[in-house]
Amino acid sequence: MAPVVGGGRTSWSVLDGRPAELLRAASAEAQLIVLGARGARGARGARGAGGVGGLLLGSTASGVVAGTSCPVIVLPDDTSVTVGERRSVVVGVKGRSDDDVLAFAFDEAAARDTDLIAVHAWQDTAMDPAYPTIGPLIDWARVGDQEERVLAEALAGWRDKRPDVVVREVVLRDKPARGLLAAALTAQLLVVRHRRRNRLATLTSTTHGVLHRAAGPVAVVPVGSGQEED
Repeated sequence: MAPVVGGGRTSWSVLDGRPAELLRAASAEAQLIVLGARGARGARGARGAGGVGGLLLGSTASGVVAGTSCPVIVLPDDTSVTVGERRSVVVGVKGRSDDDVLAFAFDEAAARDTDLIAVHAWQDTAMDPAYPTIGPLIDWARVGDQEERVLAEALAGWRDKRPDVVVREVVLRDKPARGLLAAALTAQLLVVRHRRRNRLATLTSTTHGVLHRAAGPVAVVPVGSGQEED
């Protein structure tokens, strides 16, 4: 499902230059940028006033996502996975610094009249070959409880702010990208964060992995340079 299209004015322009650079510049005044992997699919979804649609290949889309000032929705090639009926918005939650990401995800879930699945994925050091003997020494059940509290604290207050959206919490002991992709396999939209440090910033491994392997639309929300790492 594409972003929800509002009733605002539609305009178009043809510009000479590098597509990624032009759209990054346009993002300074846009509310949302929508990129398609093929043909006209990218033009379907600029929601509300200030949306920008782009017809770009995946490699260019990555360059746009890495440096925009506003959220970006990427519509991948949907021929690889067939889903009878997509539902839910899935949002990746790292911690308390995700208010901008959660605000976007709640708005999208409300606009689509669906529920929100908040996913916090964490990876323990026992999965890392560099620490083969640490696993038995750590109380992983206690660590899991702590990670559940991280998600609960990040969501604190949001149910009161947005009682119109049903929220489900999921805590996964897995690599973030893999966990989010699994949770969003049948979702209408997957929402993730990207910490924009400067105009030359590159995508983190989680964001990069999600964008290149997602079976459905992905929204990337930029967060300020004062935020913690992805």
